[in-house]
Amino acid sequence: MKKSVKRETYIIPHAINDLGELYDDTERYEKAEETFKWAKSFSSYDFDKPLGRKINRNQDLLRQRNN
Repeated sequence: MKKSVKRETYIIPHAINDLGELYDDTERYEKAEETFKWAKSFSSYDFDKPLGRKINRNQDLLRQRNN
């Protein structure tokens, strides 16, 4: 769907972050970390700073669970 979204590109990284949260909730931690990294790879979209903070928080929580 990434190619079909032209105007509201912020939807894609937000959706990917949500997917990472779902992987985390189902204890698929490796897949969650991979998905959070994918979400972080996007840049220059609306609301990127708040989402970046949310992704960082999710990654921190994920690391705490794995220690």
